[in-house]
Amino acid sequence: MLLRKMRRDLWMHKGTYLAGMLLITIGILVYNLYSIIHASFSDSLDNYYEAFRFADGTLRVVEMPLGVAEEIGGIENVDQAEGRLLHRIKLLDYDKEVQFDFLSYDDKKENPLNAVELMGGRMPDPKEREILMGNLYFEAMDMALGDRVPVVVNGRQYDLTVVGWGRSPEFIYAKKNDSELIADPKGFDMVYMPYDSMSEMLGMRGRINNVAFSLKDPTEFDGTARRIEEAVQKYGLVSLTGREEQISHVATRQKLEAIGSMAQSFPGMFLLVSGIIIYIVLRRVIEQERTQIGVIKSMGVSDLRLLFHYISYALVISLLGGSIGILAGITLVPYVIGLLGMGFNMPFVTLGLYRTYIINSYLLTLGFGLVSGYAGAKNCVRLRPADAMRPPVSKEGKASLVDKLYFLFEGTGMKTRLAVRNILRNKGRSLFILFGVSVTAAFLVFPISMQRVYMKLIMEHFEKVEVYDLKVTLTGYMDQEALVQELSHRPGILRVEPQAVLPVEMYNGWRMEKTSIISIPVDSTMYRLYDNQDREVALGSQGLMLSHYLADRLGVEAGDRVSLKSPLFRDEGYRSLEVVKVIPQYMGMNGYMNIQGVGDLLEGPGVANALMVQGSGQALEALTRDYKQSPEVSTFEYRKDLKSQLDFYMDQATSMIGILVVVGMATGFSVITVSTTIALSERSSELATLLVMGMGEGEVHQVLLIEEAILAFFGILAGLPLGKALLALFSEASSTEYFVLPAIVPVEALAFSVVMTTVAILLPQWAGRRKIRNINVTEALNARQ
Repeated sequence: MLLRKMRRDLWMHKGTYLAGMLLITIGILVYNLYSIIHASFSDSLDNYYEAFRFADGTLRVVEMPLGVAEEIGGIENVDQAEGRLLHRIKLLDYDKEVQFDFLSYDDKKENPLNAVELMGGRMPDPKEREILMGNLYFEAMDMALGDRVPVVVNGRQYDLTVVGWGRSPEFIYAKKNDSELIADPKGFDMVYMPYDSMSEMLGMRGRINNVAFSLKDPTEFDGTARRIEEAVQKYGLVSLTGREEQISHVATRQKLEAIGSMAQSFPGMFLLVSGIIIYIVLRRVIEQERTQIGVIKSMGVSDLRLLFHYISYALVISLLGGSIGILAGITLVPYVIGLLGMGFNMPFVTLGLYRTYIINSYLLTLGFGLVSGYAGAKNCVRLRPADAMRPPVSKEGKASLVDKLYFLFEGTGMKTRLAVRNILRNKGRSLFILFGVSVTAAFLVFPISMQRVYMKLIMEHFEKVEVYDLKVTLTGYMDQEALVQELSHRPGILRVEPQAVLPVEMYNGWRMEKTSIISIPVDSTMYRLYDNQDREVALGSQGLMLSHYLADRLGVEAGDRVSLKSPLFRDEGYRSLEVVKVIPQYMGMNGYMNIQGVGDLLEGPGVANALMVQGSGQALEALTRDYKQSPEVSTFEYRKDLKSQLDFYMDQATSMIGILVVVGMATGFSVITVSTTIALSERSSELATLLVMGMGEGEVHQVLLIEEAILAFFGILAGLPLGKALLALFSEASSTEYFVLPAIVPVEALAFSVVMTTVAILLPQWAGRRKIRNINVTEALNARQ
């Protein structure tokens, strides 16, 4: 009997229950999808690190004897140290620029650090000119075993044979340089080669420039790092990087944290709204079924059984919505892993995760169903059969705010007064609508805001700040005057400016950041800096400018002083500079100074390690072709190519914008549908009375519209700042040392949110108008309320 009653009740209120089920589906889908992906990402990363022994730190020097690696291995707390060669080599190809980082390995060592995973073919023979190609380039270029790779090393051409392909935990996210936002496997990858054959090719037998090491106690990294620095300082220390600062590891962890925050924050919001919907609907059903409850209790049905009967409504809706969400989440896992894992070169494992998170999802669904069901159904236990057989005692009437402040509403029409009185009379439902509308408006602030943020990143950096056509990065520092003079005389070259990038450790007390100082000419026209008022800032002859993100990390402002340490200084001492200005910067995290100032820091003549060039397309192509195989040139970076990379990255990031619009609209639609349905159900007698008094269907509907318009107005007012606050949190969490997302909420974003929230509110109104048309006046007036 109770089962048939439940089926009938669910069908009668199918619209409101479906609205709640939709939100449960979205919440469980997001939770299930992102939880599985987060666990897959985390487990895959940990397993990969453990299986292939990812090192605790990496040391880079100019050059030193191979035996020094054994000395480092004997330092206190160092467990294992392995000497290697790391060298960037260009592919001999005049049609395109391809670079490889060649990394040696000891083919005789068992269980090496940062071991290479052989994915196909065989390991190279140390007596032959054979290589193991990085799997991304191998697959992107559709290579085959036995292919030859022509390269030029020290003026001599070598044709290297590809005998296999693979990858390493050290380069899960491998990029050519820091200015590359998206790894381009067709332009850069790793190449692995036995130490014997690689050292012979480079002319560095018995020499190394890179050491990977593991520690017995990784928590003592800082102290151990200082002892290692002292041991190798005389060999020209370039960098000493711990695992937590390693570029690939940092990028991977940041992606992992972003996925985890999605799994934790979004599902709860949707489940909360759906729980409120179920609570409101159940409470109303019990109020309408007082007489039935009295009859059922008089037939001997226990309070517990009756309570479970009404809770089962919530459980059925929760389980149906949760099952759809789980199924959809599992279906989307491979696709979303491919999307979010783009560029992350490691094996992703999902085995065993589906079962765990399916169980978790069902437990979460059941928990919300039980809580919301019990909260809505508990009143049925309090009803005694005799009390349930008669109408509820009406509450004592009180003068409403409209009555007390009648003079404020004198000029308004009767419809407005009715709407305001009903808002104040049903505070719970009114607060629910306010909450739902504010959440909808907050979600809908995101799409246009994020679009403007990404456009600002592109516009600011590549159309206002860096306005060169081509940037030539050198392998070392050279005389800037000679460089500028050499390129300026080429036909079609309009302007050449030197740039010196100095790697430094920047200190303010206990705070330290590893960054770079970009130095440019005082009168530079190809690298421009702007202040917070979007006014161009000129570099002074003295002092240092900092990006706002770097200044925040260091806790400094204009007028403070910072200490600098660099492996390029002539001694191991520190240099102190004044921060003359803090400027906004959205790409990178750098300091800026006059290029002559870098010469003073290095205590030598004016030097540069990059050149910014403007000229015709034909002249730039000729320059690239002529200097492509020069050992002094590292990379050629065309501004248009960098901008295209950023466009691609932003297209990937903004793929969530459409989803946010759909989610926001679904939330608003569900809230308004439920509130309208409940309002019509609760107020059928009142609305019938208005119809009898001569109001038309449209006029009665206008009363409801005015009520929802007032609540929507205040809900949107609350939702817009909430959306801005959420955007600020998202921007802060997503900002990295490579790019900073400004928390910008333009007027267009606010307008979009208002319009789309209004659309979400208006869409259910046609159903409300139809229900008013279907009101049976006689039944409504005779019904027991």
